[in-house]
Amino acid sequence: MQTKKGRVRGSRLAVAAGFVAAAACPAFADTLTFDTSLANPPGVYFGTGNQNAGFTVLTTSGGLELGLGAEIRGPGGGAILPTTGSSYNAPTGGTTTALWNYEFSVNLGTSGLTLANIQNNTTVSVLDLTTGKAISFQPLVLLADNAGLQPNGTTTNGGSGGAPLTDIGFQNSENLGFNLDSTNNAAFAFNPDALNTYQITLTVDGESVTETINAVPEPSTWAMMILGFCGLGVVAYRRRKQAPAFMAA
Repeated sequence: MQTKKGRVRGSRLAVAAGFVAAAACPAFADTLTFDTSLANPPGVYFGTGNQNAGFTVLTTSGGLELGLGAEIRGPGGGAILPTTGSSYNAPTGGTTTALWNYEFSVNLGTSGLTLANIQNNTTVSVLDLTTGKAISFQPLVLLADNAGLQPNGTTTNGGSGGAPLTDIGFQNSENLGFNLDSTNNAAFAFNPDALNTYQITLTVDGESVTETINAVPEPSTWAMMILGFCGLGVVAYRRRKQAPAFMAA
């Protein structure tokens, strides 16, 4: 006859065995990583000189890899690294375009899908959290300069033809100043000097990844502002010091 102590001990052994079995079996779940690189190969291939760093990456249980990032615009700009999680600080300024680009990557990997399968259900959405205005577009429909990833692992750097719909991946880099929208309407007038916060979402076949970009003054602008505030403080201090002398006179 099994004693109470024996039953308790047997239960504990069963629980321990369950933990061991769970640890031995791989977990098939979506994973979200921050400040990371896109899976290598293929890594980053949307033009030469771009860094494979700082991305917010969603890897799904179905084998898809979705990535979002940000980079300083122009030659030698370099990747913008997130401050915390999927939050990035990008510099304000520019003319009609921002000094930074947002970047997106789709790798269908082992999902068995091609770009033709996801052409009409892939979107990039940008929400200005400060003003509430938004734009949304289908990159595989609207953009002709996507860099492609072919099923054999060969990559192309985009151009006038874009990625073929037989490919299993694509990447691109866009700017808020381009004001892209699937309906060709200007959903919001982008102001490169605005201290706004933008939420960018990449959605593919029902799976989504989001990044937040805060537009902040460049360090040189901050320095000028600090010097200006210091100057105002000195002027106010001198006025306070001089006031009693004038009153005595």
